[in-house]
Amino acid sequence: MARFAQGKYSLAISDISGQAFPWNEMVTQWNGLFVHFSEFESKQPQLDPKPSHADPTALPTTRPQQPPSNALRFLSFNPIKSFAAGSAVVNVFEENHGRQHSSYVRFRGPPGIAGVFNNIAAIDGLSGAQICDASGHKITPGIFTNTTTTLVSNIDATQTTGIILTSLTGFEINSPRTPGSVDFFSGGTPMNAVIIAAELIAYTGFGAPSNIERTYAVRVESTGSGNKYFIDNVQQDTLSFTKTGTYTFSQSDSSNSGHPLRLATSLDGTEYTTNVTIVGTPGTSGAYTRITVDSSAPATLYYKCNIHSGMGGTINVTEIADNELTGVVRGSFSSTATTHNAGATIRCLQDPLNNYNTDTSDQGGSDTATTGQISGGGYNTSSGPVTLKTIGPQ
Repeated sequence: MARFAQGKYSLAISDISGQAFPWNEMVTQWNGLFVHFSEFESKQPQLDPKPSHADPTALPTTRPQQPPSNALRFLSFNPIKSFAAGSAVVNVFEENHGRQHSSYVRFRGPPGIAGVFNNIAAIDGLSGAQICDASGHKITPGIFTNTTTTLVSNIDATQTTGIILTSLTGFEINSPRTPGSVDFFSGGTPMNAVIIAAELIAYTGFGAPSNIERTYAVRVESTGSGNKYFIDNVQQDTLSFTKTGTYTFSQSDSSNSGHPLRLATSLDGTEYTTNVTIVGTPGTSGAYTRITVDSSAPATLYYKCNIHSGMGGTINVTEIADNELTGVVRGSFSSTATTHNAGATIRCLQDPLNNYNTDTSDQGGSDTATTGQISGGGYNTSSGPVTLKTIGPQ
């Protein structure tokens, strides 16, 4: 029977090098190989990774996005101009400001000792303390003007055509003082804005009216002087039509039964039929009389009952040329688009890309301008406002 070598004379063959080494100098590696200790290789960490799991949808130590910090921005020479005597409103020029409606700015003069900012010098009776109030002032893009008019017809919150002004005087577009850019117009596009209630509407020009439309709800009520038409709940209301506009008298209300409404050239006179459409039976659903006012229509029309006299009223017909806003963007400068009724007051805001206005009394100040249209604010060693951004882009 064969005998194996024993003791210090025993040898073994390495699984790595194939060489013979003393048996008592051999070791077993992590992978099971029998090797000499001089050939031993330890296991690398990447060969035995820790267990991993799918990334969670939310991490316990996240850092939520923080609002941008306040930032200082220098304004140009004499950027603040008082609006009018007795008013605390000022207009501010800030090139391509990028600010939004109802954001806040704070005006400050040159820095003083220990980083404290001084107030600017008074401007036309408006004290530097009021202008530089620490709470800041709410702004509206555009130069505040005395130019106002009214809206010709109702508009809804999404309408971008058919926004027609009673007058264009003072609403003309002038090229911006410097090229500006916002997300809805390319840099340097000449534009103005109008403000209706709290909504800003940007526009680039004017055009002829295209789609004036209005519907009146008609019902009949018995009064002390007989049956009368009530138009939108107003007895024998005097209406205003614009040439090329379309107007509908809805007679769906059951009270209209037996009282077909017609248009005429005189009160209870000859029926006017140009571009007039009559549908259905008065007093039933869907019944109406509709007119698209022709360019040749007389200055005065009338609505009447085709059977009974004394029920109708007067329609004043006007012609408005090139009074419709074009290139319209509703709810511009982050204002909120909403519905507006005919007759609503509209104010022109000039060059809103590079200017904004604010009421410096909005934080409780009582100063008002002495003269109006006086510029100030420096920039020199004693005054030179910078604006502190509290809301809005850099």
